[in-house]
Amino acid sequence: MRVLTRLASAILLAAPALPGATLSIAPGASANRSPATEGVQLSGIAWAGGDRYYAVDDGTGSLHPLDVAVAASSVSCSVGAPVALEGARDPEGCAWDAAAGTVWVSMESTSAPLREYDPATGRQLRTAPVPPAMVAQRRPNCGLEALSISDDGLALWTCNEEALLCDGDTSSASAGTVVRLTRFTRPDARADWVADGQWAYETLPLENPDGYRSLQRSGVVGLCALPGGDLLVLEREFSGGSFRLAIFLVDFDGADDISALPALAGAPFAKVGKKLLRMENTGFGNFEGICLGPRVAPGTAALVLVSDGGGNGFATRAVITYNLSGLDDARLR
Repeated sequence: MRVLTRLASAILLAAPALPGATLSIAPGASANRSPATEGVQLSGIAWAGGDRYYAVDDGTGSLHPLDVAVAASSVSCSVGAPVALEGARDPEGCAWDAAAGTVWVSMESTSAPLREYDPATGRQLRTAPVPPAMVAQRRPNCGLEALSISDDGLALWTCNEEALLCDGDTSSASAGTVVRLTRFTRPDARADWVADGQWAYETLPLENPDGYRSLQRSGVVGLCALPGGDLLVLEREFSGGSFRLAIFLVDFDGADDISALPALAGAPFAKVGKKLLRMENTGFGNFEGICLGPRVAPGTAALVLVSDGGGNGFATRAVITYNLSGLDDARLR
């Protein structure tokens, strides 16, 4: 089954978005998080409107409100007090559900890795039915890392960081790892999510492989659903003693829906295509979260990224922005 499903086709017909080929990314600005956030490991990030964002701490299982003031060439960030998330273990991604005023969180280490929370109290509200293989076949510390909700609230995207055990190998110097972009849909913005398609995505191979094989990674750490139906993927690599980020636009044309395949290893299927929009070495900047922010110019919105920082303080604690141009201005906030 080809990827242009009824839902995707309806979105494309309803939204006069500019073609994805017109998208481009230019540098924005950066801001170090305040010293008060020492030890806070912020992973996923979601924009809730205005200056309010939310990010999850994968070390403590908590949610932090962020005040991030974004302009075309400047950004400032302050991190608020944590809210403990009920039952959370290793939260990695978060997405703002505007219709309900709640946050959805993806986790790497639970049997129910997609959960909805009240951001004020941390109380768990609902879960989403993840395809069983995404839990049973996940590699340790390589589960559901990324999460994003479309601007109309009718599609949710998530992804495993590196290949499931049944799908192939982790990334290497010669080949990337193949992961499953997984979509959930709902008929209206308050209904429950239903799994509705998976597509194979191959990451970049390792750029600078070295002797520290157990520490090397190249996988998907963030997703960003754009107005009009396009999807961005944030890849993160650690090799050669430093981090690299890469942001790709996904091309679903001609790709197969692989949700019926119990294993990808040895199976015939067509992967999605990808167009590189931005790549850079970030030194000690371990950027693991991405979201679309406010309009900063006609047809241009901020892409906001957050770095983890690590529990031992090894990595930089920062927020950076890029300016994403070529968007449908009428759909930007």
